[in-house]
Amino acid sequence: MFEAILTLWGRMKSIQTAAEANARVVAVFATLLLVSCIHFALTRDLDTNSETTPNELLWATSTPPLLGQGHPTLEALPAYPIHESIAHMGSPIPNQILRTWKTNSRREIKEMCNNGTDHPDRLHWFATWENLNPRAAQIIFTDADMDTFVKGHFSQRVIEAYFKLPKVVLRADYVRYMMLYELGGVYSDFDVSCRKPVWKWALGKPNVAVIVGVEDPGYASHPLYGEQIDSIQQWTMASARHHPFMAKVLHAVTEKIHSFSPEELIEADVLELTGPGIWKKVVWDHIVGLGANLSSSAFMYEEYQLYDDVLVLGKNYLNSKSDGDPNAFISHHSTGFSKFGWRNQGNDVPAKAPVEKSVETPAEGPAEMSKQPSLSEENTWSYNPLKMVLSTGMGSTSVLTGPGRLPRTIVTVANATRATDLSTKQQALWKSWALQNPRWKHIFIDEKGMNQFVRRFCTSNQRDAYLKLPFLRQRVELFKFLWLVYKGGIYADPDTECKSRVRDWGALKPGVGIVLGFKAQHHSLPALQRSVLAAVPNHPMMTAFADERCSEILRTNKVDLKERFNFRDFFESSFNRHVWNTLVEAGVGSTEILADLDWRGYIEIGDVLIHGNDRFFPSNPNNPATFAWSHGDMWDSAWKEETLAVQM
Repeated sequence: MFEAILTLWGRMKSIQTAAEANARVVAVFATLLLVSCIHFALTRDLDTNSETTPNELLWATSTPPLLGQGHPTLEALPAYPIHESIAHMGSPIPNQILRTWKTNSRREIKEMCNNGTDHPDRLHWFATWENLNPRAAQIIFTDADMDTFVKGHFSQRVIEAYFKLPKVVLRADYVRYMMLYELGGVYSDFDVSCRKPVWKWALGKPNVAVIVGVEDPGYASHPLYGEQIDSIQQWTMASARHHPFMAKVLHAVTEKIHSFSPEELIEADVLELTGPGIWKKVVWDHIVGLGANLSSSAFMYEEYQLYDDVLVLGKNYLNSKSDGDPNAFISHHSTGFSKFGWRNQGNDVPAKAPVEKSVETPAEGPAEMSKQPSLSEENTWSYNPLKMVLSTGMGSTSVLTGPGRLPRTIVTVANATRATDLSTKQQALWKSWALQNPRWKHIFIDEKGMNQFVRRFCTSNQRDAYLKLPFLRQRVELFKFLWLVYKGGIYADPDTECKSRVRDWGALKPGVGIVLGFKAQHHSLPALQRSVLAAVPNHPMMTAFADERCSEILRTNKVDLKERFNFRDFFESSFNRHVWNTLVEAGVGSTEILADLDWRGYIEIGDVLIHGNDRFFPSNPNNPATFAWSHGDMWDSAWKEETLAVQM
């Protein structure tokens, strides 16, 4: 090949006449054409022969492996799980906001604000968390929820300590530590408003697993640590799940409660027993153990200190009193002393909930049940790093395996059939797919094209169900599944931006039939995003779901489809249930295994590949781990949500 190039070049240099000069130009172009053809052939061969091409995502501290030749060993994983849910640089803190309150009903919160039984701004404060963190789940425990949570997740000694507390405020203090330990996330009191998205709170520092804030700089003292050290507030804090620091907090509070008699607990100081008094002491002990000098680092306002994976923020971050403070992450409105606060609301627990005893009681009596546990007891105080890869080891099963390989086609439903007819924003989003996947075919389908496709390829039941839907949004949602059943490939909503090549998703790996992504993997029924879906044609899971939805549509009368149709239940919740029911049939067992999955990891179940939250539904749009990002404005940029479909 290269000898031919040199020969052409030698002939070109020997040309002397004017006629030969023209031939020289032709020779140059011939040489360039030959090199281009060789380059195209080589790159095309690499791109299409995925069986022999290793995955290009190599193991490194900054980018864990996806779908390489094998799974990383446990020794290769970082000490703590790395994902992009809170901090841009990576954090193991889940993207969820934990609260306790009288009610978790938005309607009841609003009513209490309006009728004078609660602070009039409470609903506004609540809304700031949703507005600034639209992809974070808010988990709100009522008093009854707290009781159920404690009985369902903790050891008998912790349960006994919790139900020994005579006041709701004491139990709420105690439960916030349990929520941070067992669930992980950001805890915040209900009289706190959010001023900056929680993913910014780690200040770009990698691997931050605990975030606490100074309450009063230089205000506290300790016989060992100094006369003027910073006190630590506990109305807002964050932690990774099962972090050893939170285990120490729970251990300290549990044993302190057991050291009090029931009569002493009635008169106990709330702040010292379960509140900031004991909280700050455990914080001090923990960071001193990590090398902190509390005296020399005191008086932090705009400053911060990072001790291993514990980030201590100065007063201005989590206790700013200035509305214009650029560093403030939150505002604490301090309603504790108001007529709506815990000090004036009557906090005696109306009745003690029963403590569930163990089924097996030692013959010697209950003493064994109530012994004081050591902090190192594995079953009670374990910290389990999350995993980048979960594999059920099931292999391919008949209920999951779809035929063939993923077609190199990306289809998008839009209000145009050519990229040049799209809006400026939609053109930019389309280009992101074209740039990342230059050899893939991209198809735009408008409403007319959807109708033609359904009439040509779908069964009579599928066609009748599709045409029965009155709204365009409903038809688009059903169409994406029908397309994947008959054509396969990638379906992408018009408001999605491609951030990584499809081949990096694992979609072209031999044996992969479906690629999905979580949007809420921490829920008891894990939620899946549907902005981007990938499947081989005729995959049984997709086929069964499409047929199930069509049958349900045909059973529903037209009035209900138009006036009483719950889009979320009909498509989103039903898809989540269908996927997990199918996987349970295949032998996956419980969805509880997902508690161990890092948000940048993935799980393989037969030929179904499901990626963690950060791949398709990250909290931070600048997350470098993201595969595709939904801008969430499809019905603003393409059609109005209430647009009626064309009736055929």
